[in-house]
Order: sequence, then C-alpha cells, then structure tokens
Amino acid sequence: MTPEKFIREANYLFTPGFQDSVRHENPDVISSQKLNRKFKAFVKSQFPDCELHDFHGGYCESSGFVEKDGKFVYISISDLRYWKDWAEDVLIRTATSAKDYTGGSNHCTTIKNLKADVYKLLG
Repeated sequence: MTPEKFIREANYLFTPGFQDSVRHENPDVISSQKLNRKFKAFVKSQFPDCELHDFHGGYCESSGFVEKDGKFVYISISDLRYWKDWAEDVLIRTATSAKDYTGGSNHCTTIKNLKADVYKLLG
C-alpha cells in the first residue's frame, strides 16, 4: 500500500460520508477499528522484512512496534479527528523491546517518509 493510499483511506474513515453509512451508536468506534487494521497493514507493507509487535488502536489513533534483528522502533499516529495534519506528524523512537513505551528520543516524521526514517533508526 502506498503512503498516499493509506492517507486517503484513513482520512475517509472520519468523514460524514463514511460515518453516516455506519449502523452503530458511535461511528468513531467502527472508524477506529478500521483505522487500526489499515495502519497495521500499511506498516507491514512498508516493512516486509520486519516483525510487527503490539499494534493496537486507541480511540481514533494507532501505534505499535517494528522489530528487525533485535532492534525496535515505536510508531504512533495521532487522533485523526482533531489532528488534521496527522500524516505530517508521526512519532517514532527507538525502543529496547516491544514493551518499552518510553524508549529513546522522540523523532517526528511523515507517513511518506516513515519507511526511510524508521530504517535509519533500525540502523
């Protein structure tokens, strides 16, 4: 999946067009579940030689770890409902394991540069 396609599909999940079609008392719940699946699929497509760990979605946001050769990078995207430039402000940082949520120094990247920047941190 290309970065552009992921951005387009993720943004669509939080539009009135999609949410009006969801038969649920709170459409954000369905959008959040779909976002997490799409984000994990996108990350897997960008890092086919890496293991994914603990990918989970919060309420309209998603995060997880990428591992290669025992090195970990944490990736997190912000709440799409309120952070309109979410694709331009993706948090990444090194981690010591798939349970290290405090990790190394924070770095900011974009969805379009995610692949290159994560591989730099994986060294």
